[in-house]
Amino acid sequence: MTRTANTTTRQHYVQRAYLSAWSSNQTTSGKIWCHFKETLKIANPNLMGVGQERYFYEYKRLTELEKLMVGVLNKSKNKTIMESKPYHILQLNSCLWGLEDRIAGCQETDGAILAIRRELGEIVQTAFEDGGAEFLAALRNGDATFFLDEERRIHFCNYFMMQFIRTKRHRRSFEAGFTDISEHTSKLLNTAPAIKEVFRKEGIHLDLRKVETDLKDTHNNLDMGKLYPYTLATTAHELAYAFSISNKMKLELLSPPDGEYFITGDQPAFNLLHTSENNNPPSDMKVYYPVSPVQAVRLVKHVDWTTDRVSISSQELAALNQALFDYCDAQVYAASQAELKAFTKDKI
Repeated sequence: MTRTANTTTRQHYVQRAYLSAWSSNQTTSGKIWCHFKETLKIANPNLMGVGQERYFYEYKRLTELEKLMVGVLNKSKNKTIMESKPYHILQLNSCLWGLEDRIAGCQETDGAILAIRRELGEIVQTAFEDGGAEFLAALRNGDATFFLDEERRIHFCNYFMMQFIRTKRHRRSFEAGFTDISEHTSKLLNTAPAIKEVFRKEGIHLDLRKVETDLKDTHNNLDMGKLYPYTLATTAHELAYAFSISNKMKLELLSPPDGEYFITGDQPAFNLLHTSENNNPPSDMKVYYPVSPVQAVRLVKHVDWTTDRVSISSQELAALNQALFDYCDAQVYAASQAELKAFTKDKI
């Protein structure tokens, strides 16, 4: 990893350990074949250079209005999720902001807190990745028995749903979903006292007067892109609960014909039934996720918790690869150049 002041500079929104299955040596140090959608070029970069952005998970300082929005967006009707301390990250960062203010101008510590805030998001994502390692390994070996155990299914879905939402495409969708926020000023002001009370119990200060002032100029005081990292964990937990507890699902293990392969990309998990970029309710979702060139999973609603092995045809494989290619944001990956050339032959 590239680090500056103990900070991971290149923060991957597509897990390198996940991509290693497509790499030249099956490790995170290998190379992968990549189709760049913007330039229509195919190259063979190493895994460090794909599916990443500089400080992608950085927790930036928030205005009072942005703090309120984190409170609103992380508030859940689900008691289990609220007990998981959805405001813990905001509370930690509030403490860091206070510390930054107290040591402002001190050259020896200048930038140290910024480095912590930048690294904290990476630490959170690494925890999700570490929690999913055993499930990723099992699926690559054709074993999905863990899905029938409720506790292990919950842990798997937490990992899986984070891979679904932590991408550049979803960040843009998140930002676009709040373009009309100024039309809801009254509702936000009415909600603010309740959020302030929740925050008080968590040790987070919210200045309601500043919230009201900020709402008069949302263009300069509300950047939804800054809020995105603060909402990832709660969104993943909400989706995981839906897919592991409240809606019965079937996990299908898909295998392609011999000599044919799954591709992947910078939006590796996505809804095959998508009609928009929003997180649709589970009843409208069929989530697909290739886990290696020869194995993929598909989560579909079912009458009971179950798993199934499905050998797909060449036509079905082509349709899944095409859907993934179309839905990916900027980069599509494969284990060989030939797969990408064949797949994009009418586009390059």
